[in-house]
Amino acid sequence: MIKQGSLLLGANLIGSMVSLVRNILIARLLMPEDFGIGALFVLVLTFLEMLSNLSVDRQIVQDERGGGRRFISNVHFFELFKGLFLGMGLYLLAPLLSNIFKLGEAQWAFEVLSVVPVIRGFRNWSSVTEQRESVFLKTSIMELLPQLLSFILFFVISEFVKDFTLYLYLILFQVIFQVVLSHILKLYRYSICFDLDILKSIFVFGWPLMVNGFLLYFFMQGDRALLSVFYDMTLLGLFSAAFSISIMPTVILGKFLNSLFLPLLSRGGQVFYYRELLVRICIFMAFIYVLFICVGGEFLYRAVFGEKYHSGAVFLVVLGVVHSFRIIRIAPAVIATSVANTKSILYSNVVRGIGFLVAIIFASVGVSPVYMAASAGLGELLAISYQYYFVSYRGSKINIGRFDYCLFAFLVLVVVLGYTGFVPKAYDFLAMFYMAILVLVLSLLGFLYLFFDYKKRVCCV
Repeated sequence: MIKQGSLLLGANLIGSMVSLVRNILIARLLMPEDFGIGALFVLVLTFLEMLSNLSVDRQIVQDERGGGRRFISNVHFFELFKGLFLGMGLYLLAPLLSNIFKLGEAQWAFEVLSVVPVIRGFRNWSSVTEQRESVFLKTSIMELLPQLLSFILFFVISEFVKDFTLYLYLILFQVIFQVVLSHILKLYRYSICFDLDILKSIFVFGWPLMVNGFLLYFFMQGDRALLSVFYDMTLLGLFSAAFSISIMPTVILGKFLNSLFLPLLSRGGQVFYYRELLVRICIFMAFIYVLFICVGGEFLYRAVFGEKYHSGAVFLVVLGVVHSFRIIRIAPAVIATSVANTKSILYSNVVRGIGFLVAIIFASVGVSPVYMAASAGLGELLAISYQYYFVSYRGSKINIGRFDYCLFAFLVLVVVLGYTGFVPKAYDFLAMFYMAILVLVLSLLGFLYLFFDYKKRVCCV
């Protein structure tokens, strides 16, 4: 498991880093306004994906029939139908979208984007079945290779295109790479099948996750949608640059921990051992991340994107705090999925919606977008409270442990310091040095607790 887990983590880490570096290069090449328009294209495609995502990959791993050819063929039928429907819908809505975002001259770009979900609909999903045995070679290749090819292609296209259409070319070619690669790495030949019982089970398992994804879109990406409607594309570009950095640890850990722990938690055995380990890893990693982002976030933002983006540095610190809460929420979400109780994930994001309602109010009255972004932290804290209540008392009865509560309390303390401005700024190098020592010491203590004093405590659960 350690070998396969390391392979998957390495692929996720390298793939996310390649994607981040590519986005940084794009940001440095384009003006903030063009970068904001390109981010809007990604926003629209993400919305369509979240609106229809039944998490078939998770069900392939979780369902006892998931490894069969007939089940995979029904997944292909569903994904193909979904892709054709979304593509047609996006094409018809292109004029409306261009008017809403005040981009009448870019209507053609939205029409071109409509082919992306259609292409995705032809993906071969059979390679996902290897995850049922905790084997992640093909999954790692699928995660990494399209990102590398897209990164290489950037240098070719950027020689000829230096506006927002650069995003269009990269999006189209990357999705084509993904689909072609899925057929190269297939376990079964691509086929479609209509079995009402299987399709019904896919829907029953996935609809809470689909609604959850729909809510998650508004809560994770909704801030950018509000910026594009109530503010301007330049501000959207600044925010999107910060978002691309701050979300990377959440994406990496989310993919890695879900792929690694879901098979372990779904097939029985030492379930309580793995559940508690997952909880502690998430809290520990969030603790490290929020310290790093509060201390060095501003310096990192300016160093990466350059001075033309300098006014958006504050977004990185605020979003880093918000995404540290998202890291903590990974554990209860994976645990709930492993027992097919996906409704608890949905309910937690309904609670999370309180923060988004606050953001809407702030945007509508013209409050600074920094406060609008910070309001997401309130929603995330409420969602964490609900999810850990479910896991600890209603679901899996996990004993989180006194030291983990100390970690979480310190995390909240750092958040308060970050929001109120008491954490040293990036240019105060002496303060950064002492904070770095503090981070190192506390990280070492947390690591020792997590891996050396662990088995004895788990035996008492």
